[in-house]
Amino acid sequence: MGAVFVKPGTESPRTRIKTQFAGSIRRGEFLVGAAIGAGILGQSAEQGGADFVLALGAGRFRIMGAASVACMLPIRDSNEFVKSFAPAEILSQCSVPVYFGASTLDPTLSVDELADQVAKMGFSGVINFPTVAHFPEPIREALDTAGIGFSKELALFAAAHARGLSTLAHVRTGEQARASAALGVDIICFNFGWNAGGAKGLASELSVEEAAAHSREISRIVTRENPEALFVLEGGPIEDPDHLASICRVARIHGYVGGSTIDRLPLAESVTGQTLRFKSAAVLARVLKREERNLVAFGHQIGLAGTSEAMVRVYEKIRRFSGSNESMIVSGEVGTGRQTTVEALHTLSGQEPASLAVVNAGETSGQQLMISIFGRGAVQGGGGSLTGLAARDDISTIAIRGIDHIPLKMQARIAVYLERGRFTPIGGRRAVHSGKRLLFIANAPLESLVAELRIDPDLAQRIEGHEVHLPSLRDRSEDIEELLDVAIARLTDSVPTQRPVLSPSAMLRLRRHDWPGNLPELRAFAAKLVSHHAGGRVDEEVVQELLSGESAHSRRRVLTERDIILDALWRHGFHRGRTASFLGISRKTLYNKIRRYGLTGQT
Repeated sequence: MGAVFVKPGTESPRTRIKTQFAGSIRRGEFLVGAAIGAGILGQSAEQGGADFVLALGAGRFRIMGAASVACMLPIRDSNEFVKSFAPAEILSQCSVPVYFGASTLDPTLSVDELADQVAKMGFSGVINFPTVAHFPEPIREALDTAGIGFSKELALFAAAHARGLSTLAHVRTGEQARASAALGVDIICFNFGWNAGGAKGLASELSVEEAAAHSREISRIVTRENPEALFVLEGGPIEDPDHLASICRVARIHGYVGGSTIDRLPLAESVTGQTLRFKSAAVLARVLKREERNLVAFGHQIGLAGTSEAMVRVYEKIRRFSGSNESMIVSGEVGTGRQTTVEALHTLSGQEPASLAVVNAGETSGQQLMISIFGRGAVQGGGGSLTGLAARDDISTIAIRGIDHIPLKMQARIAVYLERGRFTPIGGRRAVHSGKRLLFIANAPLESLVAELRIDPDLAQRIEGHEVHLPSLRDRSEDIEELLDVAIARLTDSVPTQRPVLSPSAMLRLRRHDWPGNLPELRAFAAKLVSHHAGGRVDEEVVQELLSGESAHSRRRVLTERDIILDALWRHGFHRGRTASFLGISRKTLYNKIRRYGLTGQT
């Protein structure tokens, strides 16, 4: 056995920590450990009240942009990796106890020598991470047979105790927890697996309710074996303090160790948010001039929204043509607000809303469309005449949706009408004078229709210079937040507290979405958001689910007996007597079912 680095008459780190943490527990405090891989994160965690810090290779990998699970791969000498950054960056920056993240998977490793090195470097304790506990049972058994399994990690703890070092054991099963507690390990951390959430997180196999059931059972095992051992949790479905509080209500827990939940998730969110703010600096810096503010207010009055430069140009054009009786074209993708714009152009010319008629060229034949607009003369032996919209006194504006669906020959007839101000009904002989205004609605801008030969040249020339083109949502992504706020406000007008709050990464995901359905798609998204997440905080994963149409609500599976029992345990604080009574079964039957469905945490 190597030397012991505790001077005679001095208090060992282990004794000091046990006394300190025991006092904290007596005062009703909750211990928090930060598993990190950089000095600035250790400083930040300590300033936030962390009681101890874990210097882990997994934490360093997260800072490098990889997932925590990368620490389990044979790509680095884990112990040398931690030595390369922890002494200089973390030990020198933190005043709280720092634990060395040690791996015993190297067959040539001497746990005594490693414990000597950890103590000499000045660490307060040791933690088995990366740990074989994360491997499946067959692999764990094979590693134990090879002498590099969990038993070697226990040997490391014993060596650490001999040197006055505190110990923290990561465990995944009841048997590992029992063995660690029996050895006298100071802190038992029940690890649910790799954290869920965020861009690098793995999906958790456990629900919060299942995590509570496991925590309760493991806590009992630890207490029975070693009442002085502290019991803490880490990983799995615990993504925020609310999840942890739910588990604490039913299980005896002294603290929590946060890895991804303390550095990766909040750091990524913070960096994302700050980057977005810098990215939007140009937009934020573009203070609207008085004229632009007036145009935005004008846009709101006519039913449009957005402060982007593209929309300010739209407002300017619409206002320029207000009061005009000129025929025009309104272009843009479906759902960009073309109908609203047409109605605004009509009413701004001083006409009554009811005097606007809309015909859809895509839903009828070219001949029938011409009859709808210009009417039909009396047909010999075939009935009387039909008055078209262009001749009706109650109609002042005709909006034609889908101008490019009309055959070019018939478009030419419309061009003649615009030039001469008169028309001849289909099959008729006498010309009729008319000054109706025509507003054309098209999916593509006029220049594209001309280039693709989808519009009659004379008609294009008649409306050239009289176009309002509406940008798609993807072409004015800076307006997404405002448009979403407007949509949500309309849905939650009577109950403002139901408005969801989107994280920066969630908003970034919305800005990067293509929005093929434009405004109707955004309004539908807002409705789903309010329906499923009223008043809650919404992250990027939720946004992705709602955009893809695969919400958690739509993926609910059929409840099994295991689900029912787990829910009943949860509802009754895991009190088996009350749960059995609620389910109408005996305590023995309930106990057998708990074991059968793996709700004991001893797997």
